Amino acid sequence: MLCTVLNCAADDQAAAQVAGAAVGKCGSDDAGIAEHEKAAAVVSYITATIANTTVSSNVGYGCDGIVSLSDMTLSNSTVAFNMSSSTLQPGRDVAGVCAAVAVTPQSSILAKNTRFVSGTGNVAADLSTTSGTTISGNNNLIMGTTAGTTAPGDTITLDPNLGPLHNSGGSTKIHAFNSNSPAAGVGNNLLRLASDQRGTGFARMTGEKTDIGAFQSGNGIFASGFE
Repeated sequence: MLCTVLNCAADDQAAAQVAGAAVGKCGSDDAGIAEHEKAAAVVSYITATIANTTVSSNVGYGCDGIVSLSDMTLSNSTVAFNMSSSTLQPGRDVAGVCAAVAVTPQSSILAKNTRFVSGTGNVAADLSTTSGTTISGNNNLIMGTTAGTTAPGDTITLDPNLGPLHNSGGSTKIHAFNSNSPAAGVGNNLLRLASDQRGTGFARMTGEKTDIGAFQSGNGIFASGFE
């Protein structure tokens, strides 16, 4: 069984639980099946593809971005600014993406997700995997991984300079950035998406270039939200 989540925003007011074909009303600000202050925004129990999606600003005690308990592909998406206040078992001790099986990020941003460590404070926690998890994919920006997790070899680790989470012309919230971001123009569009997360009128590619993440710059709206 395969489930696809497309053009979705799962933030502090929105969530999706990927189980069978049910994804709730993901895509609107009041979407929600599984999200609480103690739960992840997106939980995948089956083989899933998540594309053109932003998961941001969730806060809780475990993995508060995406928990993947089966094979998952994360394409052209942004997972950022999620916060965890607890260290749990390996594979779930991170605020961004917690993967227990095979995970394939493609042209995605995992950045500014943090977990609280007693005596240390907030530390980078963008991607965490259990022992033996297969990680593949290309053209990603992942700022920080937990011990024992190695991102694909071509991964960029620089700050993507994301703007605040807000509606940048579409119906769902997104983190915009300007053309000076290290995420600009170096992604891929293997899924041949026509638009970025915002939908019609916001092309997924600018010329022949694709940005990493759910947002495509060059569409008149930059990180500040103004033209």
